[in-house]
Amino acid sequence: MLNGSFSANRTTEVWKATIGISGRKNFTEIELSDRTVTDANHNWEASTLVVRSVTPHLSLGVTAAVLSSVYSNYDLNLRFAPAIEYNLFPYRESSRRAFTLRYTAGVMRSDYTEETLFFKMAETLFNQSVDISYAIQQPWGAAELATEYGSYLHDLGFNNIQVNGNLGINLARGLSLDLGGSYERVRDQLSLPRGELSDDEVLLNRRQQSTGHRLRLNLGMSYRFGSIYNNVVNTRFAQRGPGMGGMGGGH
Repeated sequence: MLNGSFSANRTTEVWKATIGISGRKNFTEIELSDRTVTDANHNWEASTLVVRSVTPHLSLGVTAAVLSSVYSNYDLNLRFAPAIEYNLFPYRESSRRAFTLRYTAGVMRSDYTEETLFFKMAETLFNQSVDISYAIQQPWGAAELATEYGSYLHDLGFNNIQVNGNLGINLARGLSLDLGGSYERVRDQLSLPRGELSDDEVLLNRRQQSTGHRLRLNLGMSYRFGSIYNNVVNTRFAQRGPGMGGMGGGH
């Protein structure tokens, strides 16, 4: 397996810009009693986010991304989406509390590796998402609860709903116990290829499979040097989850 990633960001009180590039290439070989199963696949993605602070409560942003993934059945997937975010509290208080509402609407162009369940080899789709999040940070620790709804505009029945929660409890200075989990109801897997998966593809987890629900739980501990409070100048458009990138197959 080969993995690589690069990221850079620039943050001021008015502007926030990030760029990230990541790639992975896998080669797998499994010895079975009657044969040897081999597989090679790749996944790479580049994305960027630019945010402009408009008022102490309001921000405008735009995201763009390009993806190629054997697992998600994309030869090439291009996404572009402007967004708006409103924080009930002034952003200068975001190191202690934030209650944000974000709306994103964008366009996605997909060129598929194999024909999809809907007999498509390529298509252009418009989609949207609504993200609501509440986060607090106190001397005892920090907590966040977020929910996101996303759908395709040509048919709102193709949608995705996620709920995420995280809790960090301070055990000692800098040391915390971290609890988290998420639930996702999936109705938006438009990129799934037609036909049955072979036994080898299932064994190697080479292709994304149809699913209706996803549940994740995590437990861990972390240690942070310095202040227990977030000292980031600009927390607008904080990345909490799949966002728009999750539309179209959970890649």
